[in-house]
Formats: sequence, C-alpha cells, structure tokens
Amino acid sequence: MRIFTQAGKSWDHPVAQSSYALDLLAEFDRSGRTESIRLATVQADRLLALRIQTRGAWFFPYPFDFPSPAHHLNLHGPWYSAMAQGQALSLFTHLAQNKALPTQQRARYRQAADRTFQSLLLRPDRTQPWVTHLDQDGFLWLEEYPKDPPEQSDRTFNGHIFATYGVWDYYQLTRSPYAARLFDAATTTVAHYAPLLRRAGGISNYCVAHGHPNAKYHQIHITQLHNLALISGDQRFERLSAQFRDDHDAGITGAEASSR
Repeated sequence: MRIFTQAGKSWDHPVAQSSYALDLLAEFDRSGRTESIRLATVQADRLLALRIQTRGAWFFPYPFDFPSPAHHLNLHGPWYSAMAQGQALSLFTHLAQNKALPTQQRARYRQAADRTFQSLLLRPDRTQPWVTHLDQDGFLWLEEYPKDPPEQSDRTFNGHIFATYGVWDYYQLTRSPYAARLFDAATTTVAHYAPLLRRAGGISNYCVAHGHPNAKYHQIHITQLHNLALISGDQRFERLSAQFRDDHDAGITGAEASSR
C-alpha cells in the first residue's frame, strides 16, 4: 500500500496510490507479472474503501492538512482535488478493461469509473466536495486545489492536465458525449493559458493565480503538452511543448551566464 508520511504520521494519498497503481499496470502490460496487477487492485480497492459519496459521485479525499505558504494554500483535511479524481478515473478505467481480471471485478471498476467521472461534472458547492469550475473568463478548470470562492483557486496547470488525461481515458472506454465535451473544454483551457504561463526564455509559471516559476514543473509541462498533442491530434500542443522546451534551455543558459 502506498502511504504518505507527514510530521511522523502516515496518511492515505489518493494521487500517490493511483499513480503507483497505474505504474503497476504498465509493468503488468510489459511483463505479464500477475503480482503487479494484484498490487494495482490493492491500491484501487483502498481508494474505494475511503471514498466519499455525494450528488451521485465518488470523491477520494486527502485526509491530512496541506499548508503551503509559497502557493498561498492552507487546506484542511478532508480536501479534494481534480488531479486525484482524474488519476483515479484513469486507474478505474484501465482496470475495467483489463481482461486479466474476472468479469465481476471489471464491472465493479467500471462502476467506479462512472461515479468518479460524475465528480468532474458537478458545479461548485459550498457544503459539498467539488473540483470543477469556470473562471471569470468562462474557461473550465479541473482544479487541483479548489478554494471557496472558486475564483480564488490557483488554476494549477499540471494538475489540470493530469485530470484531463483521466477524462480522455474514460472517453476511450465509453465514447460518452459528456466526456468528449469535457475533454474539449479542458484542452481549450490548456491552449488558452499555456502561452500566458509561458515565460519566453525562462521557466514557465506553475499556476495562473500566483505564478511561481518552477523548473521541475516546467519539465512536466513540456511532457504534458507533448502528450496532449499525441492523444488529441492537435498540433498546437506540440508547438507549445517545443516552445517550452526551447525556453527551458534558454533559461538554464541565462542562469549559468549570470552566475559567472
């Protein structure tokens, strides 16, 4: 079981558990090692055991507090994240299609995928979990760190894209028109905001609300934009990925030059 440790205490971490399980499924695809798929289902079943059910949807809580002054965050557990929802959606979608699992077990994961997808369709609610909102310009965000009121949310770029991957996986399974529309809206947001988060010749910003250029997440942005081009066929994302990649090299060169 993938566990997160903070201040000497162990906690469940839905993104870590989902990501680990997806890695295990990839390992199973490569090797056929049955222990890998067994461990993946252990992570998935842990998520399901801890789910919160509301408004016809299933949410997977972070049970711990998450203070992050650098990002103007002070989240109190339980809190919810579109990144967690999207990663769990990818996991359940892949398990629902895996022929190595019994039919009844696959059906259970298909239900989990359906209920998890529903969480991405819900509007913000002050008394209930939510992770999706429209910003003041009408762009849809799958919010990694939801805040109340929604317009104060970070609009974190990498978390939004990780959640978007889950929508794509679910669409591939179901051909749901709702998933198609959500994917289109989410990628429209990426295409609009990527140039605004870009810092030509330097490291891209982490989020819309507060900026915070971050070299680690800049590299993640490069890979994510490339992956969006592959799955969507939209070459705008490949061009953006190349621009971010060129900026990264320029940013490192500039930093090295200024240190001499």
